[in-house]
Amino acid sequence: MTCHYLSGLAVECMLRAYRWRIDGSWDGRHVLPKLYRESRFDALVSKTEYSRMADSFSLITSRWSNGHRFTSPAKLARYLNEIGATHNIKGDKLKRHSSEIFEAAEYIVGLGVNKWKN
Repeated sequence: MTCHYLSGLAVECMLRAYRWRIDGSWDGRHVLPKLYRESRFDALVSKTEYSRMADSFSLITSRWSNGHRFTSPAKLARYLNEIGATHNIKGDKLKRHSSEIFEAAEYIVGLGVNKWKN
C-alpha cells in the first residue's frame, strides 16, 4: 500500500524538480501529465530510453492518484480491479501491482537523477 503511494509521489517530486528549473512558481496540484509537460522531461530522454520511460509513465499515471494517500488496501484493490490493472493476475494482486508501480517509478526517477547530473 505504501509502495503504491510513494512510487507515484517520487515521480511527482522528480518532475517538480525539473519544472522548478524552468519555472519556480508553485503549482500545488498533483497532475502528473501536466507536470511532465511543464518539466519538459521528454526532451531529456534519449530515443532508446523513451519507449520504456513512456510505458513506465503510462503505468503510473493510469494507476496512481494523490487521493490514494489514505486509501485502504481493500479500496485500492477495488480501484485497480475497476481500471483493469489486475486482470489475469494470479495470487496477491496488490503485491504484484506494488512491484510493477515501484519498478516503473524507479526507472523514471533513475532517469531523472542521471539527467540531473549531466
